[in-house]
Amino acid sequence: MRKFIQFITLNLILLLTLSSLPALSEDTRNIIFNAMDKEMKRSMRKLKIKDSPKPYFVKYIIEDVERYRISGDYGVIKNESETRNRYYHVEVRIGDYTFDQTVHPAEKSYDPSRFEYVREIRNIPFPMENDEKAIRNALWLHTDLVFKQAVNEYSKKLAKVKSEVEEEEKIDDFSKEVPLTDQGELKVLDINKDEWRNKLRKYSLVFKEYPGIDKANVYLNVEVRNRYLITSEGTKISYGTSRYWLSASVNTMTDDGMKIRNYRDFEGWKEEDLPSDEVIISKIRKMCQELVEMKEAKVIEPYSGPVLLKGNAAGVFFHEVFGHRIEGHRQKSKEEAETFKNKIGEKILPEFISIYDNPAIKYYQGKPVAGYYPYDEEGVKSKNVTLVKDGILKAFLMSRMPVKGFNESNGHGRLQIEYSWYRDLVPRQGNLIIEASQTVKEAELEKRLIEECRKQDKPYGIIVTTTSGGGTITGRFWIQSFVQRPLVIYRLNLDGSKEMLRGARFGGTPLVSLDKIVCFGDEPHIFNGYCGAESGLVPVSAISPSVIISSLELQKEPTKKEKPPLLPSPLIESNK
Repeated sequence: MRKFIQFITLNLILLLTLSSLPALSEDTRNIIFNAMDKEMKRSMRKLKIKDSPKPYFVKYIIEDVERYRISGDYGVIKNESETRNRYYHVEVRIGDYTFDQTVHPAEKSYDPSRFEYVREIRNIPFPMENDEKAIRNALWLHTDLVFKQAVNEYSKKLAKVKSEVEEEEKIDDFSKEVPLTDQGELKVLDINKDEWRNKLRKYSLVFKEYPGIDKANVYLNVEVRNRYLITSEGTKISYGTSRYWLSASVNTMTDDGMKIRNYRDFEGWKEEDLPSDEVIISKIRKMCQELVEMKEAKVIEPYSGPVLLKGNAAGVFFHEVFGHRIEGHRQKSKEEAETFKNKIGEKILPEFISIYDNPAIKYYQGKPVAGYYPYDEEGVKSKNVTLVKDGILKAFLMSRMPVKGFNESNGHGRLQIEYSWYRDLVPRQGNLIIEASQTVKEAELEKRLIEECRKQDKPYGIIVTTTSGGGTITGRFWIQSFVQRPLVIYRLNLDGSKEMLRGARFGGTPLVSLDKIVCFGDEPHIFNGYCGAESGLVPVSAISPSVIISSLELQKEPTKKEKPPLLPSPLIESNK
């Protein structure tokens, strides 16, 4: 899992200023839906290649995205842009619900022809203006390519099935779902730019108070998405969402050449969700102070023992260790470890732990969560799924790809539309929520950590308060493992004193790590970020109380040992 990554826009996307584009309206919605409906019905009726199946399912998604981005440092604005893009996604399935051309992403073999297929799709321009025939023309070209590729993949799959041992239980390739219709409110970007310029100047002026920092940035991204989705089954959905993401980050280099960083993020579904200026500035100051202290801290020595994951670090731990292994498609491929396959109804966690994934909520206990969406990319309504109840495994996160014992989607089929022409839609996490029925006061967690250290005869424990994300291996090609990259870490001595450390990674094997859970705090903490997997970068949240793990392994972070700048910052020598 990674935090927000700014990515490069490819030539599929046409960037234009907002002032040159038509305003979103009911006319826009009608034109887009008319174009999609007519081209979809034509494709269902007439697309055919001799001796190959016809399409049994077609899906179109068009997404209008308006963005306002601005960044500043040291009291000045550095970059500012306002764009509107239009992305689209086409899916064509041939055969039938029981057997079509699709294969599990982990089982796809290297195919040079796919690179040519992707290149051709990328070169199809998509109109930004609301011209029905122009939109149909782009959909027609894209549908033609996707259909031809489906025919090619269908024949390969048939040949492969004939040469393999027959599965003990045949499972359909695609689930049948009830068609949905919903025409929600469309959104427009409405922001006071002068006000935000002044805010970023004020926020970033704080950096001047910390001359030991080499690089600093405050970044605001305001995004409005209006989505239009239609399928040949009768689903017809449109709605708009808005998102505010304010991020502050600082970087520097230690005397021994290690690059270190820190960050704070603030997010919301509307401007009012963001904290006050006073709170933001206070948290930016704390971020800067932590980095200054980190610069003087000792490099961590390899360690194995009790660890307290505080704040957002706990949520990321469960996202990587548990969340990815509960995604439905990972129970269906012999290339995957199938960690929890055939374990429904079994105890997999301590009985005081329950876990849910609920992308249908925008707020958790009044705080915004990033993993909200009303419908997934297959047109299925998002649902709250009980994954673990009192330690017992109850369900998987499901898309429309059935797995043993689960024949329907629960609204977790997700796809990053911007890169959909080479990504595979798979079930993904939304808002992963970890709840504990047995907790201790947050203020008592450090005492419990010391108790655990004494029990194991360890001279100290480790506290992680901030993490930049992590990663995990779920396939069989390597041992099952996970890793997290902590930014702010402390050594907790047995006398209760603390000292900051730097330059660490920690990780382990998932099932062993879950079995080492000692206790939870009594306050939930929210990690909002972006997660990268087979279907691209999607916004997610991981919500968990702080947790003590009886044994985790920490190692030194790789570093290039670069030389720091030869001259001191001019902020230090401001009068010279």
